[in-house]
Amino acid sequence: MRSQLAILLALSLNLTGCSSLSFRKEPPVPAILSGSNEEIREKLIQEIPIGSSRADAERVIRSLGLEPQPESNLDTGKPLILCSYSGRKGLTGQNTWLIQIDCPDGQVTDIFCEQIGTE
Repeated sequence: MRSQLAILLALSLNLTGCSSLSFRKEPPVPAILSGSNEEIREKLIQEIPIGSSRADAERVIRSLGLEPQPESNLDTGKPLILCSYSGRKGLTGQNTWLIQIDCPDGQVTDIFCEQIGTE
């Protein structure tokens, strides 16, 4: 009986693969994204002061573990840097942070952050 169980277990591991039994570890959420929307905004403004150049803002965003979306100039009439970051929340939920950095004339004029969470 034990040998049949061992054979069955070996066959199932061979067919499904050991990787299906392991859990994927999510990367940690960047520290800058902790807190309320207003707290995150204030932290971002400390890192990217109003009046900074667009190039400096993009460099800092990358150094904070975020990635600007490829095409950040939308049809809004003013150039933007847009970023989003998604991370797990509990077992089945997810948090998404949306960040918008306004850069008309190549200078940072304001920063917005919005968190969207699902459980």
